[in-house]
Amino acid sequence: MSPTPLPPGLLGSQAPLSTAYDGALLDLDGVCFAGAARVPHAADSVNAARAAGMRLSFVTNNASRAPRTVVDKLRANDIQAEPGEVFSAAMDAAVMLTEHLAPGSLCLVVGGDGVRQALLDEGFTLTDTAADRPAAVVQGWDPAVDWAMLSEGLYAITAGALHVATNLDATLPTERGFALGNGSLVAAIAHASGKEPLAGGKPFPGIYERALARSGATSPIAVGDRLNTDHVGARAASIPGLHVLTGVSTARDVILADPAERPAFLHTDLRGLIEAHPEPVSDGDWWRVGQESARVSGDRLELAGTGALEQPATVTLDAYRALAAAGGRVLIDGADIAGMTRRRIAQQVAVVAQESEAALPLSVRDSVALGRLASSSMLDYGGAGDTELVDAALTRVDLGGLADRLVTRISGGERQRAMVARAIVQQATHLLLDEPTNHLDLHHQFSLLGLVRELDCTTVIVLHDLNIALRHSDGCVLVRDGGLLGQGTPADVITPQALADCYGVNARVERCSKGVPQVVVDGLLKPVQ
Repeated sequence: MSPTPLPPGLLGSQAPLSTAYDGALLDLDGVCFAGAARVPHAADSVNAARAAGMRLSFVTNNASRAPRTVVDKLRANDIQAEPGEVFSAAMDAAVMLTEHLAPGSLCLVVGGDGVRQALLDEGFTLTDTAADRPAAVVQGWDPAVDWAMLSEGLYAITAGALHVATNLDATLPTERGFALGNGSLVAAIAHASGKEPLAGGKPFPGIYERALARSGATSPIAVGDRLNTDHVGARAASIPGLHVLTGVSTARDVILADPAERPAFLHTDLRGLIEAHPEPVSDGDWWRVGQESARVSGDRLELAGTGALEQPATVTLDAYRALAAAGGRVLIDGADIAGMTRRRIAQQVAVVAQESEAALPLSVRDSVALGRLASSSMLDYGGAGDTELVDAALTRVDLGGLADRLVTRISGGERQRAMVARAIVQQATHLLLDEPTNHLDLHHQFSLLGLVRELDCTTVIVLHDLNIALRHSDGCVLVRDGGLLGQGTPADVITPQALADCYGVNARVERCSKGVPQVVVDGLLKPVQ
């Protein structure tokens, strides 16, 4: 049974969270401590939550420390803890590995004691050399990981070993700032091997679900500092999240967060765990939290009594919450996507970015096939039906002859067409394209846009080429500096006056011999600021 999606937006709680919820899944780095530095109010708040009867579980993507070491670190920061309350990404990866390997299988560790102990606890045997032909390479962050260790893992993976990553965090918060995280080191091996790793930890919901099962709590809250891991994972697991500002993601990040990343509660630090949270109340355009109110005014956020926030400003906690509540919503057919699962969003919206990343060296066919994950279950993914859709999409974008080539070995234009093919097989009801003709020659520009018009979905395209907009779009929105200059049919919006206002050019809109409107620029009126 799929978990019930969380309600969108911020929540309120008349009681302190430590009594409103029976368990807390606490991140470590950036929440309970920051490298070697203490986090203000962390110890008093966590210990008070425990005293109130809350079951605590320390859930971390840091795989370097064994549970006993984590407990020692917490106690050094005056936070009470026991080894059985620790659940790391290393432990999560070890449990996942039991689903892929026979008991007692040989594993090579690219990491430290945390990974080693987790694998031993699950009954695996360990080696330090690829010469032993291990069945899997398990990679987790540790300061001891160096070139020799990474290379040994690569030797084993290229010889056929399964590559397992404890997590894919690109960075790790420290007292000096952000250092390289496990995900950055995993990417190095994946790039060299050409094989995609199996990954655990956050933002995948499994680590929360497995930690929750061990804790015995039934009504938990997750506490984190990083939106794209802590809160994506929590929301995916239908667990409300409390965000604190003592680590990675800032208040601005929260206010502008993607719906899948939005926490349910906000505070500056862990005092949010032992305090009540005023419920956001909608009052017309305004959102009120406590005595503070905020709204979206045009393209700006406005705080009652202060006006539009043009520059970074210091605000009260409730003002921060009101701004986050007012920060905008995205509706699809009247439904707020903040209340949808990521899978449901993927079934509704397909996106083709302006610049397509090719970090993982998949084949063109496999890269396109990822679009089927939105609609296929794990049992039928990659079946005959998916294969037919992928092959048809590759043919439609003229990439059938490159299906087996790595996406890292094709041109920018070919990669762009591959991303369009992925969007086609996703079969979403809405398609968002950001400069889809980027890198494409004239033939493929017209071919792709003609293909897009044939698709049975609502399509929104961001374009700088006004002639393409005039020729291929039904409606047009002209935007500059976040402000709306015009909206309507292309002929109504793209006018000489609008071109002068937006671009500072003296231009005409004329029709060619076939009656297609096109922009002709005669010269500059003024420099564009």
